[in-house]
Amino acid sequence: INISSAGGQSYVFTPAYGIGKCGVDRMTIDCGLELKPYNVSCVTLYPGAVRTEIFDQLILDVEKKMAAGEEVTKREKGTYMSFRNGESPEYAGKSVVHLACDKNIMSKTGSILTTGDVGAEFGFTDVGNRRPPNLRTLKGGLETAGFDWLARFVPEFIRLPWWCIRYGMQAVYSPGKKFGGCI
Repeated sequence: INISSAGGQSYVFTPAYGIGKCGVDRMTIDCGLELKPYNVSCVTLYPGAVRTEIFDQLILDVEKKMAAGEEVTKREKGTYMSFRNGESPEYAGKSVVHLACDKNIMSKTGSILTTGDVGAEFGFTDVGNRRPPNLRTLKGGLETAGFDWLARFVPEFIRLPWWCIRYGMQAVYSPGKKFGGCI
């Protein structure tokens, strides 16, 4: 089980970050193909926005700026919106445990999975019995973008194709107008 992120699909943070994540994704797909005949599975897990101490501090800093009426950059606002409802590091850990125990893991080999999808499949929640926004659903995308009021009316089963996720991330994180993705 490899840990990567949607940064392998589109620009996030820095070029080095994206190149590394893209390489992990490519390795998973290729190893999934080559190792399947030997009954060895290889998957990539994408956690959502993980609320580490660094991002908790960023959220507090942006909230202080907004409360003081100070200007918040597009990038700060995008990062704030993405991480305010983020998942704990424990959520990815639960995903890894469930995947490692999955008797049907070979059906997933070579795949990119999100922690939200794994949580929904196996029925577990994050710390505090929360269900963080799922990167691959329209509902999760709306919640991440700050449209909580609209997300309440959208069912969880409406999934987004990767090109939508690339476009949405590009709109938030990219310093330029071009976007792509290695897979």
